[in-house]
Amino acid sequence: MNSFKIKLDIKNFTYGWFIFSILSIILLASLQAYFDYKRAIQDTKISTSNITMLLTKKFENDFEQAENILKLAEYFVVNLPKDNINFYS
Repeated sequence: MNSFKIKLDIKNFTYGWFIFSILSIILLASLQAYFDYKRAIQDTKISTSNITMLLTKKFENDFEQAENILKLAEYFVVNLPKDNINFYS
């Protein structure tokens, strides 16, 4: 009877370590997922910032080109002879 009690205590001790091991593994996996999530958010912030800068430069270039086209059109309108019938018709 006494040996049965010792086996029961060893069994409970083994279950305790098993549960502790499982909880430790779950904790490590959760921490790894959390740090991966934080790194992914940081990478997304960096790539979003880069894309925003590229789009800003692209729009700035487009507006400069549009301004140049308007200046060219203004130059033609101002410098055309007033009696140019083909242009005014």
